[in-house]
Amino acid sequence: MTISALMDAVLDTLSTHLRSYEDRLRALEARSVAGRDGRDGLPGRDGVDGQRGADGVDGVGFDDLSVEYDGDRTVTVKAVSGERVKAFPITLPMVIYRGVWREADTYTKGDAVTADGSMWIAREIPTGKPGTMASGWQLAVKRGTK
Repeated sequence: MTISALMDAVLDTLSTHLRSYEDRLRALEARSVAGRDGRDGLPGRDGVDGQRGADGVDGVGFDDLSVEYDGDRTVTVKAVSGERVKAFPITLPMVIYRGVWREADTYTKGDAVTADGSMWIAREIPTGKPGTMASGWQLAVKRGTK
């Protein structure tokens, strides 16, 4: 199928759906429905508007946003409005070299270590020494010959 034919098919499908929504909208506009607390945008019964809805809570603007970096893999976007805080942490999928593997250290997915002259990357949270069965480590660079 050519790009032109594909575009024509997409446009035809969109037009069909839009016509369907236009028909539904006309049917809704034709009904005489009482307003609900002024929230639905429809006129009230016999031309009387519905009651005014409650005011909403103020939103946040650009001045209320901040971005924090933990120095490792996580960037957190925060929206602050008075006492309310919404935080959205974003964990970046990157490899970070942690040096020579040590049993006492804790590693996580994406950490890279050196062990027995080879470099290993954690494909999941590691459970043992690199190179052992089902440890969670994957060989990235094999030790060279001497």
